Amino acid sequence: MTVVVGSLDWDHDAWAGSFYPQDLPREWRLGYYANEFRAVLVPGRRFAQADVAQVESWRADVPSGFAFWVEVAPPALARAGPALRALGPALGGVVASSPPAAGWLDALAVWVAPHVVCAIPHDGGQAAYSGAMAKGAPAYICLAGGELHPPCAVLKFPEPPTDNRRLAVALRAFAAAARGTPAMACFPASAQSPHAMEQAQVIIELLGA
Repeated sequence: MTVVVGSLDWDHDAWAGSFYPQDLPREWRLGYYANEFRAVLVPGRRFAQADVAQVESWRADVPSGFAFWVEVAPPALARAGPALRALGPALGGVVASSPPAAGWLDALAVWVAPHVVCAIPHDGGQAAYSGAMAKGAPAYICLAGGELHPPCAVLKFPEPPTDNRRLAVALRAFAAAARGTPAMACFPASAQSPHAMEQAQVIIELLGA
């Protein structure tokens, strides 16, 4: 499967008692989450506050094949480099908070192989529920070799879709746009997100994406 489903962060109090058992310790949430979903987008603020030891503990909490997509502001890349490298094969992608400037990719390559580097487009990568991906917004993917190619490999839903038909349309368009590149459909920190994410995983399996 090329397209994976995940949320923005995993530590959501709104999920306690619905997705997470009410008595689940906070430090066990990542492991519980990783048993249900294959990826997570780590917010830039959380990653900026994490040191190498913290990142290594995240990696130890998830099974093989789980992917951490990480938000990084290009100016902070040098400071984030050691923590990115600590993720090793669990690094799914590096998501820039703005389109990368000259030298950004070279700086990243010092720490990790740029197998997937993408910048969220100006519209925030939000799904167009009207039936297709938003058009005309600049976005970038960097494959090995350092060349930039459209479109973006992260699709961020502004809210959990409640209509599975619209969700299927958005995911189908996203999978086609990604063109086989590793990609993530990201859901927000909403109490309804885990159910929508489960539905998205079923749809992606049916689409063969």
